[in-house]
Amino acid sequence: MAADPANVFTLASAIRDEVIALYAAASLPLPARRLVSEGFPAWDSCEQLIVELRRVVRGNVPTEDLSPVNCAGVRFAEFHIWIIRCAAPMNQDGSPPAVAAIETVAETLYTDAWFLPTSLAESVSSGSLATPCHDVVVGPLRIQGPEGGYVGVDLTVLWQLPY
Repeated sequence: MAADPANVFTLASAIRDEVIALYAAASLPLPARRLVSEGFPAWDSCEQLIVELRRVVRGNVPTEDLSPVNCAGVRFAEFHIWIIRCAAPMNQDGSPPAVAAIETVAETLYTDAWFLPTSLAESVSSGSLATPCHDVVVGPLRIQGPEGGYVGVDLTVLWQLPY
């Protein structure tokens, strides 16, 4: 049986759609721009939700220094879910943003940092992504930025692929 060449894009789209549904169900705001990316997300255009394929590897749960594995090894797609938001802007005179502005952005960012991995892991456990729980690992989340007026979260999701 031939492998479906669109499978990885289909998985990325499912992740994006699930995140959108989870945020909507919780009445939490998401940026209006929502996409599956062709590469590393741009930080200079607008707030956005992005699902990015970082790599496809064979072996056990991927790490940065994988040793080669034979062709029959397990394959994983490593996705990154980015939620990029506006950072607190500098004042007109170039002075740092007000504490209240920083904390308003921090509250939204910290909500993303807790809600995104927690709700996605619950979604995987409940079968909402139509895959066995042992096929998906909701990995670490990193805060990125502020950079270029934006700040965001980057959540790693590993999805076991069929042979």
